[in-house]
Amino acid sequence: MLDLSEVSHVIGANHWSGEINQLYRPSSIVPSESQNIVYFFNSLRSPKYLPVALKEWFSLVKVTGYLVLDYKEGEGLSWQTIEESMWWLHKAQYTIVYHDTVACSAFKPVSEKSLFAEIKSYSNRNGFADTPVSKGTLMRFVCQKNISSQMPSDSIDKWSFGIISNGQRDDWTAQIITSIRKQKIPHYEILICGRYGGDVGKDTRIIPFSDRDSLGWITRKKNLLARASRYENLCLLHNRMLLADGWYEGMKKWGNTFEVLNTIQTQKINGKRGNSWEETTLAFYRKLSMYTPRTIFHFTANLDYKDWGKYIMTYGQSIIIKRRIVLQVPLNETLYWKTPEDHLFSYDLVDRGYILRLNPFSELINLDSKNWGTDTHLLFSPTSRGRESGPLVKVAFRTTILFILSRFNKLILRT
Repeated sequence: MLDLSEVSHVIGANHWSGEINQLYRPSSIVPSESQNIVYFFNSLRSPKYLPVALKEWFSLVKVTGYLVLDYKEGEGLSWQTIEESMWWLHKAQYTIVYHDTVACSAFKPVSEKSLFAEIKSYSNRNGFADTPVSKGTLMRFVCQKNISSQMPSDSIDKWSFGIISNGQRDDWTAQIITSIRKQKIPHYEILICGRYGGDVGKDTRIIPFSDRDSLGWITRKKNLLARASRYENLCLLHNRMLLADGWYEGMKKWGNTFEVLNTIQTQKINGKRGNSWEETTLAFYRKLSMYTPRTIFHFTANLDYKDWGKYIMTYGQSIIIKRRIVLQVPLNETLYWKTPEDHLFSYDLVDRGYILRLNPFSELINLDSKNWGTDTHLLFSPTSRGRESGPLVKVAFRTTILFILSRFNKLILRT
């Protein structure tokens, strides 16, 4: 049994705690699906990081094991918030065995044996209350894990690197290949989809593809790379993204429990931060066809690496992802380069319950001469969306637009 409460609450259980934000990572220390019970007691102060916490906690529960949350409703946290978030993130992988109030004695530390007996008693009941009602006391959510989310062959020491190329930057592609080899990863492969005229070693395969090169069919290329790859850990790169020294060591430090991942990105032209951890606060698109949008404008802002939001973009120049996820949620092949294909891919992933995280221990270097960064930032807040910071005119304009839209939205909801 693992107790992840802020202060140890289960006597006799192993205990680990950490501040719950984007960098919260018990899964980097505790093996995946190793615990018969994962327990958390009443210190989740805001629903902002609930998706991050639920992903971490549930990943540690073994099949037939239990996730147990004791919590108090309030400040946006309710029984519906818990159940809706679990369904969004882990559809059909669990069964709720209990969700209702618990006795006031639950506020006191409990022994591992008595907690386990209580949980087993829930499993023997014929259902539970129709509607949980907190009555201002402690609520308990208990679910049993039914399906494993792990792949038996998955390992942090096994990586497939997929590079998309049209043959115009062979010198950069060669540098990227060298940067991958320098990582000294025990098991890896390099796949290049498109045209490449440089030297190819035994670790590299070419997937010839030049269809619709004038449009830049990058979605098709990335899907082809996912299908052809051998390993579950998949790193898809545009041929301008270089692995910095220590990239693989940083991945080992982060751990192998992830779904979709960003790393720090640095622009070689100026040494500044690239666009790897940005939230889209507002986006307007014009629909040109069933799937093809044109971006009219969108507001993005850098986030603190501790911060997290639902609509952080998985920008297409680098996608670190489990291969099985790309096979389940492929990139939309009706979209091409210079369309917001990465925006739609991000939304598709979120809709399927796959959330983006950022690994601050690994770095990619953008070789392009274009400035890909933004000068607007969201100040970190542990409970809500942070305030924007940056050029005064830009921030004032964005704040005004967002305020007007929020008022309009409230009026619409009242009609």
